[in-house]
Amino acid sequence: MALATLGGTAILVKGGDHIEISHNQILAYEHAINVKATADERQATNISIHHNTISMLDRVGGNVAIFLLADDSLIERNTVTVLPGGIIQPSSPTASEEEPIDLYNECLDLELLQDNQSSMKRIVSHALADPLATHIPKNPFRAHGGIQIASGCDRIKVSENSILGGWGNGITLGSYLDPADIPTGETEETINKITNEQNEIYGYVALSETEKIVEVPLIFKREDSQQPFDYTNGRFRIPNAEPGEYQVIILDPNYRIESIVPVRVPDSFTFTHVSYSIQHVIEVVKIDRDINLANVLAFITEVTIERNEISHMGLCGIGTPQANLLVIPLLEKNFPSSLSLKLIIL
Repeated sequence: MALATLGGTAILVKGGDHIEISHNQILAYEHAINVKATADERQATNISIHHNTISMLDRVGGNVAIFLLADDSLIERNTVTVLPGGIIQPSSPTASEEEPIDLYNECLDLELLQDNQSSMKRIVSHALADPLATHIPKNPFRAHGGIQIASGCDRIKVSENSILGGWGNGITLGSYLDPADIPTGETEETINKITNEQNEIYGYVALSETEKIVEVPLIFKREDSQQPFDYTNGRFRIPNAEPGEYQVIILDPNYRIESIVPVRVPDSFTFTHVSYSIQHVIEVVKIDRDINLANVLAFITEVTIERNEISHMGLCGIGTPQANLLVIPLLEKNFPSSLSLKLIIL
């Protein structure tokens, strides 16, 4: 099967089990194949990615060709290439209605070209007919390229792949932490505090939209006390709590506290009197992130990397996540091709 996208991901898999992706020709911008967890963090298992021919557009924002967050999975015998930019000439000298397509022009909206059948055919033909082996780029790569095994993967085999080109590693072990995903802590102080006027503090944590109880780790701390109270199962109760203010800290970076609502609950009653206690409902919202920050530093275990050929990478053949220090103004300059590094991993 042939797949082409000039503005996104060609194949996206969220969770799942026993999925095979094979014998495809793929041209993509962001990812060719992206295997990630589901919204409720269920990780994929038994993913087999093999015998695919992948070309990645060399443009700012281009990511790894294959991203894998799964267990018991295989990436084998794929050809992964970052397509060097350049000018694609008209298909024939007589095609006067066609204009050259400059793939180095970052102002060019390739998604608009995707609707033009003639332009799309020229770009795909260029990707298939102009491999990196015969076209060394004049400028540093802009797309990351390669394969990434994300933090939290177990029992992965990466074997006999041909990986050519990109500013990053040929095979990246671990997950990137986007600064935009780092919690800023910019919330109102009053939202994160409980004022206790009874002999205990109790309540639960719930999503603000659905009121579903969620299991997130919390810490309750008084300013004049060194001993915090911690709870992890979504419900909490602090018996014999002294009156005063307690700071509420949520330890899961994928959630933030939106509000704390005190609710009067009947505690005991007689025919003439009803007593109430205060139950605290901590309403949280889930932060939409591409990765689970709690898993960024998770271990990668039982990974086999063998007989891969890796060449023309900007960083390492096999390495850990690194930031791209090349900025767009620098990318407009020509750099010597000696910046490329060739490694063959046996």
